[in-house]
Order: sequence, then structure tokens, then C-alpha cells
Amino acid sequence: MDPGAGDRLRGWIETHSADFRPDLRSGLKSFGQVRAFGELSMVLWALTGPRHRAAGSRYAAWAQDVAAQLWPDLEVVGEHLPWDDLPQHHLRDLLVMFPVLEEVTHRRSRFHDKVVEVLGGGFGTVPAEDLKIAFARDTAGLGDCRPAVTRELAAELSAWPGTGAAAKSSWLYTITHMIFYATRFGAREVSWPAAFPAPLGCVLGSCAAARLATRDYDIAAELLASIAWSGSGISAAFLTGVSALAAIAQEQGSVPVRPPSADGAEPGSRSGPGFKDRYHATIVTLAVLAEGELATGTRAQGS
Repeated sequence: MDPGAGDRLRGWIETHSADFRPDLRSGLKSFGQVRAFGELSMVLWALTGPRHRAAGSRYAAWAQDVAAQLWPDLEVVGEHLPWDDLPQHHLRDLLVMFPVLEEVTHRRSRFHDKVVEVLGGGFGTVPAEDLKIAFARDTAGLGDCRPAVTRELAAELSAWPGTGAAAKSSWLYTITHMIFYATRFGAREVSWPAAFPAPLGCVLGSCAAARLATRDYDIAAELLASIAWSGSGISAAFLTGVSALAAIAQEQGSVPVRPPSADGAEPGSRSGPGFKDRYHATIVTLAVLAEGELATGTRAQGS
């Protein structure tokens, strides 16, 4: 595997570092203001996981350096959060960023105690099965989300249409996020029940191949990450998928959610390729390439 693709993606992330930072000049009103910041934080967490540290992954130290650059912005986010109303506020989903970046940077936020207090309390009308809250509590050491996630994942797999080509995007994102939560983005193993309605590895592999065939790179990257993190095994199909994404990264320097249309504009963009059209697929692909290098023992010269 050519490690140059990972270098290209790291360079793109560094070049767009300002775009990942939350813009809070008018206050913090929506999750969208910090979405890219939060999603990058989660990928950095994955890149510094125990398997990568133990293997001496070249991505681990880089991810820690990037996380250290993000740290001041995390504290600014904390200054803008409506702490008194947070249990019932839509911005409560931002709480997960605090324990995640604390772990990556080995620092303690000024808002650590507030985060623990909110996550440790009740959430009123928030459903007990809210997996985002269960996951946030898990990252803060306040519970284990695996039982809840496994139960919900089993229910979702009962709707498996039988072929990857027939699976809807919303369903695919639901199951990949459940796997991300249960495995803590690849940091821990999960003993999946043998009685799953459909074999997890087969579902993920079939869907990843189908989405790569249609060049739907964003969900393809999430499915490939799910294969690596779920313990489904590093198959030839996985490595083929990694190579396909690596080729896109080498060619374009980043990865689009989907390929540009005939007029050069990307989906959701009025002015052609842009940060919003590429950042998520790019950072998830970086995590996938790191898993590919870990599986094949690839190391770049001088890294």
C-alpha cells in the first residue's frame, strides 16, 4: 500500500485547519457551527487508539499534534454552551468532544466537571435509548453503551434488504455510527451476538462494495472503517476498498463525498469543489488508510 495517499490527506487537513475551527463570532446557536471540528476530533481519537499507539503508527503523533491545536477552540466552545439548560438543549450532543479531546491530548478541560455533572444527571424527556447520549456517557467513563447499541443494531439488521445495492444511505449511516459508538471508534473489541439477524461482516462488505461501485465515497469510507473496527476481519474486499480510496486521495489530494457532476460542481456546492463537500469523506478516509497500513504493516520512509 502506497503511504503517500495518507500524506496527501494529512496535508489537505493541515491546509484547511482554519475551516475546521468553529466560528463562534455570533455565539453558538447550532451544531452545524462545530460539526467539522467535532468530527475531526473523533477521527483524531481513532488515530490515537491503543492499536495504533502499540504499533507505532505514524498517524498517532500527528493526530495528537492536531488535537493540541484544536484544544483552545474546545475551551471556547465550553464558554458558549448553555450549561444550565444543556440537558434539554440540542447542543448537548457537543458534550462528547470534551472527554474525547481530553483523552487525545492528555489534558483536563476547565469544563470537565460540568460535562460529568450534565452527563451524570438525568435528561428528562430525552429517550433512554438515545445512543448519542449513551455514547457520550461512555466516553466520560459513566457507563458502557455497548448493550444499548447492540440491542439497537440487532433491530436495524433485521431490516437488511439482502444486497448492498438495495440498502438506503440513511440505514447505512445508522449502522456505521452504531459500530463507531460500540467500538469507541476502534479502540475496543465488541463481542457481537451470534444471533444477529444478518452476519455483520457480510452486510458491511456487500454495502461497501456497492457504494464504491457508485462512487459514493463518504458512506463507503464509513463502511470500510466499520469493517476494521467491528472485528469483522481484514478481507481482500476491505483491502480493495482501501486501495480504491487511496487512489482517489492520491489523484485529488482529498476525497469528495461523491464525484463532481459533468459541469464540475460537487453535490451541495454552487461553486465547484469546496471544504464542505470534501472534509468528512477526507477525514474518514484517512482513518481507513491508517487501518489499511496497520493491517499490511506499511510504513512510510522517514515516518
